Parts: sequence; structure tokens; C-alpha cells
Amino acid sequence: MKKTIYLATLVLSLGLFGSFLGGSVAFADKQEPYGDITHTSDSEGYIHFDPEGNIVESNLGTNTSKKTRPAINHESGRWVYFSDLYDWGRKKKGYSSHYSFKYNRHGAKARVGNVIRIANAGFKQWAVATAYGKSSDTFSCWYNPTGWY
Repeated sequence: MKKTIYLATLVLSLGLFGSFLGGSVAFADKQEPYGDITHTSDSEGYIHFDPEGNIVESNLGTNTSKKTRPAINHESGRWVYFSDLYDWGRKKKGYSSHYSFKYNRHGAKARVGNVIRIANAGFKQWAVATAYGKSSDTFSCWYNPTGWY
């Protein structure tokens, strides 16, 4: 009987803990950017988000009724970008990473608020730019598949 009570208490505790995690995941989901991004050419790209994660400007095609793709495969490589809240939701990290399997020079750039970080890389290497700011800051990201920033 005691084993059953302990097991029931354990299951209930894990359920409560799981619902707490589910709530935090739902909160993080609200910070995900919205808009469907499609881009297949080999030209530079950028996206600017508002503090809530909605696309406000881009040189790529968008449809703001859908969630964005946090990765874009294009003619010469792959671009991965996203923003993330940390420190109990008080701060924001912005990531912009680019990989090229075609060009010797390529780059990525990330901005959160007024903080801008640039990363350049060579052939078959990742250029990883990470910027940090307040959770209320905007996030912007760029990639250049054919040259350095």
C-alpha cells in the first residue's frame, strides 16, 4: 500500500512539474517569429523582428499568417536564425548562422537592440553570430552567401 502511495505521489509530482515546463514552453512559443520564409536564390538576406517576434521587414518573401522557418536552404548553403529568451525571460539572445558549401567567403550578422555581432567564415565552415540584449529589444539577422561583412 505504501508503495502505491509513493508511486502516486511521484506520478502527481512529475505531472505538476511537467505542466510547469509545458507552461514555460508555451511562453517561449509566443516569442517565436511568425511569417513563412521562402528563398532559393544566392543573394543576401535579412529579416527584422519586433520585440514580440513578428516579422516587420525582410527582403525575402513572407506570409505573416504562418510561423517562420528558422532555417533556409539556398543555392550555396544554409542559414539558421532564431532568438531565445533566458534569465527568466529578462534577456534575449539572437542567433544568425550561415554555412556555405560553394563560396570561400560568407558571413552572418545578428543584432539584438543596439548590439551587433558579425561572423565570417570560409568554405564549408559555419559563420556563427550571437548578439545579446533585453527581452524587450528587437532582433534582426542577416546572411551574405558570397562575401564577408
